[in-house]
Amino acid sequence: MKKTILLLLFVCGLMTTNAVMALPTTGTTKAKTAMKAGISNDLQLSSVDEFLNLTPRTIREATGKKLSIKEIIQLKTAQKAVKKGLAGDGEDMPQWLYIVLGIFGLAWIVMGIRDNWDGKNWWMNLIFVIGGGIIIGIIGLFCPFLWVAAGVPGLIHALIKMKEYY
Repeated sequence: MKKTILLLLFVCGLMTTNAVMALPTTGTTKAKTAMKAGISNDLQLSSVDEFLNLTPRTIREATGKKLSIKEIIQLKTAQKAVKKGLAGDGEDMPQWLYIVLGIFGLAWIVMGIRDNWDGKNWWMNLIFVIGGGIIIGIIGLFCPFLWVAAGVPGLIHALIKMKEYY
């Protein structure tokens, strides 16, 4: 019985991790993703500007299909979302917050958010923070003034990788 419950928990956990996927953030794919939201797949867009300049009339001329009111609202909403996403590209969190969190050993959170939890920078920083804390903590048993230096390896890694995020 215990093995069955453990197996079910493992399968449920595996299923939930596969259900989440990060969307790409390049300009062309933003427009294509917005178009796949229910407006039309027939249009061939080569840039985000083309998507932002779309009107119901140009879609009707290109596809021969008249958009319904619901599809027009979807188009305008998607254009607004893409425009808002382009306006704040890469400025999710200020640089000073990144440095402050790095001092406290939490820069891996910002790295993960900015990379959509994809890549190796965030977990490498987490390993440096935890590993440095353990190693310096063991040495710190004999030299308590080293407790302050427990987050230094993670901070150094965060400062080195900062140029990739800012």
